[in-house]
Amino acid sequence: MLEIEVEGIPCLFDDAALNDFEMLEHLANFKKGDVTHMVPFALGIFGEEQLDNIKSQLRSDDGVVKITDMGRFIGEAMEKASEAKKAESKN
Repeated sequence: MLEIEVEGIPCLFDDAALNDFEMLEHLANFKKGDVTHMVPFALGIFGEEQLDNIKSQLRSDDGVVKITDMGRFIGEAMEKASEAKKAESKN
């Protein structure tokens, strides 16, 4: 697990989930524009409880968690996790 912070929200990112072929399929389809793969991918890297917390933090005043906001959050989380993994391997 990698400790990261995205948009001021501390997270544990399960980098081991990225070694799961089905997670790779979700990521590939998500990057192709199929946003329905965002949910299982986010559950895989954050877990249900943490994802619920992230959604609470991203929820707009009208009570909606926008797909664009969650997509941006996941993208930033991937970048931060990559940076954390590189820093971890240097030690």
